[in-house]
Amino acid sequence: MTARKTGKAGLCCGALLGMLVLHAQAPTQDAPGSTLRDWSFTLQKDGKIQARFKGARAVPVGPRTFDVEDLHVDTFAPDGDAQITAESPGCRGLVTNDAFVITSPGPVRIVHADGRFSVDGVGFRWAHGAGRLTISNRVQTMARVRLPAPGRKEQP
Repeated sequence: MTARKTGKAGLCCGALLGMLVLHAQAPTQDAPGSTLRDWSFTLQKDGKIQARFKGARAVPVGPRTFDVEDLHVDTFAPDGDAQITAESPGCRGLVTNDAFVITSPGPVRIVHADGRFSVDGVGFRWAHGAGRLTISNRVQTMARVRLPAPGRKEQP
């Protein structure tokens, strides 16, 4: 993972791990160890962007644990193409040396970059490193598929 400062918010790195690594450089903090506002960072592996995270606020609530408001995540394929956007108005992030996990009893919305697939729900757990997302309640999935025009046969 690579830490990098970018944008006017100025905080970039591996998800909330970036807040831990660059905590002293946070651009808009109330006081050391307190709320980070309008933060963002980029998670990279082998020099390629895996994800961009940003939020309105992040409040430390324990060792390597943050409560986050207005989380927005964009993920990217190895070729750099956008894959998925995820949003949650409130969640908790836990960072360890080998994992990054986001959980919330609240809502989440995930949309594929091409807009043809989305899922909404309430109560979720996302383990970024493992690539696992669990949504536990009120899950609604939308998939847009192209159907052949009426009277035409679908070609194999």
